[in-house]
Amino acid sequence: MRIKTLIAILLTVTLMVCFSACSPSYEYDPDWIIGKTSKEVVERYGQFDNTTMLPHEDGLYYSSICSYIIVEARVRFLGTTPPQLFSIGFNSKGIAHRCFEETGGKGG
Repeated sequence: MRIKTLIAILLTVTLMVCFSACSPSYEYDPDWIIGKTSKEVVERYGQFDNTTMLPHEDGLYYSSICSYIIVEARVRFLGTTPPQLFSIGFNSKGIAHRCFEETGGKGG
């Protein structure tokens, strides 16, 4: 009886570790990003992977969405899995006002 209980506990712990290791995590902190300019975000996290607009003359993004790829697109036998993006919305003053995740690349 003790051996079965021990095996059940070990199996449960092993599964918990596997699932926690497989959960999506990324290095971007939405609480820090909100209220910052695109220059401040780029200084901390690097250049954006995707943008909806070109930067203004001063180097800031205004009224646009800029994204980092958090999970690359995967080409498989039955089709392509689109990338997962961490996106940041910048308002007309160049300040980040929202962060969100989205699926898929741009274009058609």
